[in-house]
Amino acid sequence: MTVMWVLLGAPGSGKGTQALRIQKIYSDTKHISTGDILREEVALKTELGIEIEEIMNKGALVPDTLMTDLFRSVLKRSSNKMLIADGYPRTLSQAEDLKNTLAPEFGLNLIPILFDVPKSVVLQRIHNRMTCPTCKTIYDQKLNIPKNQGLCDNCGVTLIKRKDDVAEVALNRLETYQTEIKPVLSIFSDILVTISADQSPETITNEMVNAYNNVSGNYNV
Repeated sequence: MTVMWVLLGAPGSGKGTQALRIQKIYSDTKHISTGDILREEVALKTELGIEIEEIMNKGALVPDTLMTDLFRSVLKRSSNKMLIADGYPRTLSQAEDLKNTLAPEFGLNLIPILFDVPKSVVLQRIHNRMTCPTCKTIYDQKLNIPKNQGLCDNCGVTLIKRKDDVAEVALNRLETYQTEIKPVLSIFSDILVTISADQSPETITNEMVNAYNNVSGNYNV
């Protein structure tokens, strides 16, 4: 049985930060970020990757069926005992595919986590955050301040601000998320774990670990 965390939450709710923290706690963990695996599949020049590249070059969204095929491709190549899904599922169809098709097909024990955080807090976090382009560590002017201003503690490289971390874009992304997330949550309602994301990163991680222990029993990960 493979454990899969399914991280659900608005942009800026802390999914990326918690994915990195969980990877440090549990060995043999793979972080599956939608953006990263899309780029990886395109770079591999697979049949699926070529099809996805054509769609992305047109500026169109990748259809739900292809996103499921993409995740299936990643799962086939993975031998990790623990996985972190970040950015998938985003729609009702994708959620149904993950729970009803991919989970039984690959023996996935799903742990969906909803990071619940007020809209005002999300917008402030997006405004404050900076990201390391190398190790992807996320810094915040209040919650996770780098030791040397503007530089990553791990890599020493200059931190960057993502192009979509501006007020207007962030607000649009947040509104889109709020529309899409309700049907997704309905699919996982029987196993969903809700955590207040308006807490310290350490507290949130501890609650995630507790959720894992409660759901997974004594899995050796």
